[in-house]
Amino acid sequence: MTEINKTVLNALADVLHKKKLQEIEYETETFRIKIVGEQANTAAPIIIPQAGAPSLAPVSQNTANTAVVAKELDEKDMIRSPLVGVIFMSPEPGANPFIEEGKSVKKGDTLCLVEAMKTFNPLKAPRSGKISKIFVEDGQPIEFDEILFSLE
Repeated sequence: MTEINKTVLNALADVLHKKKLQEIEYETETFRIKIVGEQANTAAPIIIPQAGAPSLAPVSQNTANTAVVAKELDEKDMIRSPLVGVIFMSPEPGANPFIEEGKSVKKGDTLCLVEAMKTFNPLKAPRSGKISKIFVEDGQPIEFDEILFSLE
């Protein structure tokens, strides 16, 4: 599967979850993606290749329910996305991530990079503390004001 297809699939699954839709579809000349929401505690993307298109495998969704977890944590501990883009957890592919759950950070430490309009924007720690939860995955599309991390 091409990287853009993973990005599209993850973005569609995110919209499905956030808007509480039952299903969502996306179609191009080469494939059609249909994602069906949770039914009996399962959610599975259905990808239907069009004639002559290469076969595509589904990408697993992040199953963490950030809304429920966020309610359990204090709002002042949430670090939110300052812009729409794609999140990168390390400075380059294959490198160690900037942060890990349970690790301490100092004010001004880089937490991640947010790529928007082909520009990589570092997201810095607003204060010192410990990363208690990471709500996003490397390479995931993110929205403005989306919860990314919890900093105790």
